[in-house]
Amino acid sequence: PFQLGDLAGHGIGVAVKDLYDKAYGDRMFWSPLTELLLKSGRNGKINGRGYYVYEKGSKPKPDSSVLSVVEESRKLASIMPGGKPISVSDKEIVEMIL
Repeated sequence: PFQLGDLAGHGIGVAVKDLYDKAYGDRMFWSPLTELLLKSGRNGKINGRGYYVYEKGSKPKPDSSVLSVVEESRKLASIMPGGKPISVSDKEIVEMIL
């Protein structure tokens, strides 16, 4: 999924946010990660940097420097209060996707 996001370009993710909000309303969780990727110059394969580093003639390579962007997103989204993962029940997951 990360390479797919890089391939499409993270600007696409931001562009469709409003469509998802209209379609799914409160069931939609929007992480600040995509916008943070763009702000840090990581638009994906189109500019050679996203979750991976893209160089002509070679396979995508994981970019460990993206971890600081992911961590900032976690803090902004408060998805790990106190640094611990939140618990989501099977029932809650089903409700989110229906």
